[in-house]
Amino acid sequence: MKKAFCIVLSIVLIFSSFTFLSFGAENDKVEVYHEIKSYTTVPLVVVRGDGNAITNSEDKEVPTVVNIQKALDSEDSDGNNVKDSIMNVIKPFLLQGALCNNWQPYYDALQKEISDLFSETLLDGNGDPQYGTNISGWARWDNDYSSHTDKAGDNGVYDYPDEKYEFHYDWRLDPLYSATLLNEYIENIKKSTGKNKVCVLANCLGTQVIMAYIAEYGTDSLKGIGMESSTVGGAEFLSKALSGNFDFDPEAMKRYLALRSELNLGGYEELIDASLDFLDDSGVFDDGKVLKPLIYYKLVKGVTSALALSTAFTYPSVWGTVKPEDYEKAKEYVFGKEGSEKRQQYAGLIEKIDNYEVTVKERLPELLTEMNNSGNVGIEVNYGFQMIPICTTDDELSDEIITVEDQSFGATCASNLNSTLTNDYIQKKISEGKEKYISPDKKIDASTCVLPDQTWFLKNCSHYWYPDMLREMLITVADCDEGQLTVDDFEYSQFMVYVTTEVMERNNNSGYLVKMTEENCNTEAWDTQPEKLNFFQKIAKFFKSLKKLITLIFNLIKSSKS
Repeated sequence: MKKAFCIVLSIVLIFSSFTFLSFGAENDKVEVYHEIKSYTTVPLVVVRGDGNAITNSEDKEVPTVVNIQKALDSEDSDGNNVKDSIMNVIKPFLLQGALCNNWQPYYDALQKEISDLFSETLLDGNGDPQYGTNISGWARWDNDYSSHTDKAGDNGVYDYPDEKYEFHYDWRLDPLYSATLLNEYIENIKKSTGKNKVCVLANCLGTQVIMAYIAEYGTDSLKGIGMESSTVGGAEFLSKALSGNFDFDPEAMKRYLALRSELNLGGYEELIDASLDFLDDSGVFDDGKVLKPLIYYKLVKGVTSALALSTAFTYPSVWGTVKPEDYEKAKEYVFGKEGSEKRQQYAGLIEKIDNYEVTVKERLPELLTEMNNSGNVGIEVNYGFQMIPICTTDDELSDEIITVEDQSFGATCASNLNSTLTNDYIQKKISEGKEKYISPDKKIDASTCVLPDQTWFLKNCSHYWYPDMLREMLITVADCDEGQLTVDDFEYSQFMVYVTTEVMERNNNSGYLVKMTEENCNTEAWDTQPEKLNFFQKIAKFFKSLKKLITLIFNLIKSSKS
């Protein structure tokens, strides 16, 4: 009996040993991820894009082109809503231009409304403020107060967002000038806190400022940086607009307007949509045969070149979004050829933008590498939205404003937003052992980025959304004491999807992040398969669109007379 018990006990021990080894082997495979934290151990400086209001000499906010969404809800000095100004342009465009080929009323209305709306915030010929415009008095006071204050909590760390240092600046100005102010701000923080380094979180136009700072002052004071929706590599929509590379795709416009429903175009949404349907169904845009004479020359080239310096084209920061391949063409488009009157009038502005081009934009890979060698870098890329549809490349992957390629500093992308990388390309990357860099939706290859392992991609996220959890991940990367963290160090993968209850919900807390998979990656808010019609179906659709448009115009005229 004792012998039998020993045998059974031996079997149990042997089985337990195998079980333990089995569990041990399983544990070896469990991923151990770095914890995302909502604080930094050194001061966190936030440099936003166009977040600061521009105010006049009376410290009252005035509208700018870049933050036009705020202008849509504002009133001018006469108490007229800005939406009325927009409709004053849309009416002659549709009723006299599109229908009667009489575009002069549209030109006149556009010139008047644009000049009236934005004249106060234009910069002068040197790219400097005029009429007493600046960031608000409160913002200037907060810069001074914050930079001379240690915001650390009782635990000695800087909780985000309550204990961050937000750098306020006039985002219209030369990023190199803003970088000198940022340097003074950082130096004051270092003195106030006793820390010899800070972390920086920058987004949109703010990424131009931090890169200009690195170009001018190096990286000694930076522990790490996080960049969101960066414009420093170029913003496709603005770059193409500044260089006159316009195009018009009615389907893209309808996709964009559907996503931008909050614009609230005064009840004219149905008319605009019907007009786009009519133009599309009539074949006006097919093969570009009618596109150039009708749209480019009549509606775009003459108008935009004349209005360029009445909008945001006096802002050096906007020039900072022009891509190198568009830069010289953009200068000629806006200022004319060498020796022109406009070139002389805006010589100071041109000198500023030329200097930024050489000092920062031409050195971008070098500046990123410099930061990466001395500290930590994390980059967030948003995409999954229709680019503002007026340029020749509006079908590229983007966050509405900036392409994925430019935000990520070099990712290889599908040829357009309705396609994927080719099978041959994907197979080539697999053979190179780089399959992990291919996104589950097969639209992005991250392996070609300047910093492929430090670049995260977030689908279904607009240029205007910055989810809190991903922002906290970036500041965790920037503040890490153990060295550079990569896309493999967090539970969130390199490719993620932002899940929201409503397509255009802007509250960060309403959404959440999930790893991108082949099952959840199709988040586009439009049909990616274009409708295929035969000749007779196209004719029928054209007359249906024409009838709808005429009915809506008749009702509009009738209501305006009553």
